[in-house]
Amino acid sequence: MSEQWKAEQPGPETVWSDDDELYGIDERTDSYPPDGLVTLRFLKDAVRRHARLWIAVAILGLALGTAVPFVMPPASQSSAKLLLTHREGDNLETAMATDASLVTTRAVAQVAIQKLGLADTPDQLLKRYSATALTGRVLEIDAKAPTSAEATALADTIASAYLVFRNQQIAEQAAPLQADLAAAATAVKRAEAAVRAAGGDPSDASAPTTTLTARLGQARENQRYIEQQLLDQQVSAARMTSSRVLDQASPVRVSRRHTQIVATGSGLMVGLFLGIGFIVVRAMISDRLWRRQDVAQALGVPIRLSIGRPRLRRRPTIRRLRAPEPDLGPVVRHLGWTVTGEDGLAPALAVVSIDTTKDCARLVALLARSFAEHGQRVLVADLTDTGDLAARFGIKKPGTFEAPVTDADLPVNVHRPASGTGALEGLRLHEEADGDTDEEKALRAVWAAADVVLVHATLSPALGADYLRAWASRAALVATAGRSNATTLHATGEMIRLAGLHVETAVLLRADRTDDSLGQWETETEHAEQTKSTEHAKQTGQTGQTGQTGQNGQNGQNEERTQVGAAGQAAAGSGFGVVAP
Repeated sequence: MSEQWKAEQPGPETVWSDDDELYGIDERTDSYPPDGLVTLRFLKDAVRRHARLWIAVAILGLALGTAVPFVMPPASQSSAKLLLTHREGDNLETAMATDASLVTTRAVAQVAIQKLGLADTPDQLLKRYSATALTGRVLEIDAKAPTSAEATALADTIASAYLVFRNQQIAEQAAPLQADLAAAATAVKRAEAAVRAAGGDPSDASAPTTTLTARLGQARENQRYIEQQLLDQQVSAARMTSSRVLDQASPVRVSRRHTQIVATGSGLMVGLFLGIGFIVVRAMISDRLWRRQDVAQALGVPIRLSIGRPRLRRRPTIRRLRAPEPDLGPVVRHLGWTVTGEDGLAPALAVVSIDTTKDCARLVALLARSFAEHGQRVLVADLTDTGDLAARFGIKKPGTFEAPVTDADLPVNVHRPASGTGALEGLRLHEEADGDTDEEKALRAVWAAADVVLVHATLSPALGADYLRAWASRAALVATAGRSNATTLHATGEMIRLAGLHVETAVLLRADRTDDSLGQWETETEHAEQTKSTEHAKQTGQTGQTGQTGQNGQNGQNEERTQVGAAGQAAAGSGFGVVAP
């Protein structure tokens, strides 16, 4: 009974395999937001990441806002007040709104232009003054001009011009009534003449009522009604023409300090809004990858090492204003330990630059100098179109040249192929030497004598990565945060794998300081095999033996990789203690 219980007892692998499965799953759980969802954390990281940009835009807005009052000083302003009267029974708010609209008409502006002799058009002058109803009877006119005297004269002229214009409009309102009164008087005279012609007396009020006398009475009643209207109109006109200038135009004092503060604050706010808004919008529509986890997922390779932003040039004048440059020594040492050889060939490494060649060329150049300082004969092949790596050794034309590093160290042999022939050269170097040119013979001789071969290359989907297999069997990928999208990174990783190269490591440059992701990635195939093996072990009841066997196999693989790594390091020169970053 005890033996049966011991046989059915699960092995040691069953205890941790199910829990450890959580750490190898590539898919996110429901507790994480979807990848396409823009979160506040994402926008916050984008704002922090590009703090220099929006701070620079804010400072620029602050400077522009501060300079505006000096470059374009505000125009002087003067105001005049009018006391206006209206007809009895009129709505004061409506009447004052009508007056404010009449002040800003081309007719009034044309009168002011004629009085002052201005060269402005009525439309241009209308932009320089405004009218505001302060109360039911007080109207304020504000005018702007380059000087206070011109603004005061303009406000006074507009005020007086509007009073004249208003009186003219009032006088013209009586003209229709005068015409109606004259027509009514003519009708009365005709009616009186008709009564006299019939033998009657138009002045006799006791005369019998006839058609002619009735017509005469109606004409006289119409005349009296029009006369009363005209009298009321004259009274209203007399009341309205009593409007006058309440306050003569005077300059409006504006605090220069207040104007400067408003202009400076407005420039700062506008700069902040534009800078942060630009960053937020660009972050929402951009497909570039910044996080280590996202870059590793797209490449299909874990990010082994990441550093900050290496500078290409040193400028002592602004060195204090810059962030400290990251130490490139760990990166160079990390790449150096991956340079191994196989099949009796010299240790070689192809450093593939995904999105920037300048930073990657600097790393390869430092790595080559490091090997040379340790007494290794180094061959450097620059297979990029830019030639940044060769330029760091002073090589600007195609060919194979010696570039001395220091007087005490061995020289570094630098090869730069002709444009478009780099891939073919690598393939032909392993073929027969018959028919080689002098350049090919020189390269073949240097390659045969080299202790270490370093290749700097860039890949394109049109050419693929097959040609790199002739130069080196191992590759290191160098990507830059925020430079490439997921499609480019994934295509690069696939080209490397299709060419049969073993990716030793992947390095991320200019890593974001806000990035707290690990940059780890495990293939779905490994996870599926592990899950399948665990399930098979559970079904057969031999989980413990399977776990022990897997552990022994893993130890064997680790020992084998350790031996290969040690052999490669011995061939390439172990130790990178002295590296010039």
